[in-house]
Amino acid sequence: MIRPALVGMLLLLGVLHAQDAPPPLDPVAREKAVREGTHVLRRILFDEGFTARETLDEIVESPEKSMLVVLGNLESLHRVPGGLRRFVEKGGAVLLASDRPIRDRESLAAFVELAGVSIAGNHLITPNFWECYQSREYCPFLLPAAGARVNLFVDPEGVPLKPVACNVPAQLLSRRNTTLGVFAVLTSSALQETADGPRPVEGWPVLVRGGPLGEGRAMIVADHSLFINEMMMPQDTGNVEFAVNVVRYLRAEKRDRVLFFDEGVVQTRLDLPLQSPRLNLDELLALL
Repeated sequence: MIRPALVGMLLLLGVLHAQDAPPPLDPVAREKAVREGTHVLRRILFDEGFTARETLDEIVESPEKSMLVVLGNLESLHRVPGGLRRFVEKGGAVLLASDRPIRDRESLAAFVELAGVSIAGNHLITPNFWECYQSREYCPFLLPAAGARVNLFVDPEGVPLKPVACNVPAQLLSRRNTTLGVFAVLTSSALQETADGPRPVEGWPVLVRGGPLGEGRAMIVADHSLFINEMMMPQDTGNVEFAVNVVRYLRAEKRDRVLFFDEGVVQTRLDLPLQSPRLNLDELLALL
């Protein structure tokens, strides 16, 4: 989905970060791994002053200084010592993002207890080319919710960001009352994919909820692909700036430790040698 020129850059990025994990021998698999990687988001965390932790016990010991990031696979949320909601209420922050429903009953219960929502099983598309990235129906633009308590779609000077693009998103479904506000939605023209074909969605599908819980903060996103390299590298999206806003909201100028789960794998390296979230060829050559 990404522009061809940037595919080459991302492949070079994969070479630069071969120390993160042994690259697949298959070039196609390696390209896919790099496109779906989280190097840019991890570098943002580093630039915002975070240091990586390796275990849940480390962040539970000091929740007021810690943030838990879980992207993609949310099937182990039940493993948080003392409970996920308790971690947040005692001062922790969480970013939970996935476009897949949680199958593990204990993890789903922890997710619903925290956020009051679940993730729908059907992905969303938009039939209108002007409401999606590069006219791709499976990449609808994320929109600020009316009356949101926090605006994640402007820079520090209040200037609107470039469009923020999803990639095969789902939606958040209310399961019980929640204090987490709606931060972002999709267009009301969005359709949900079903076995019988696309079907209308009622209202404005909710993709992002967030807000304070006790002494902590939570952000729930029904699309982890918002934060992968493929969506962050293009020059014509605002995904990088959106991610920075999310991180700063959760950091709240007091948290500096992060435990980062990427599809169930703990990522401990944040200080990746990226001079810019959107590398150009000259910067890549300099790094090489």
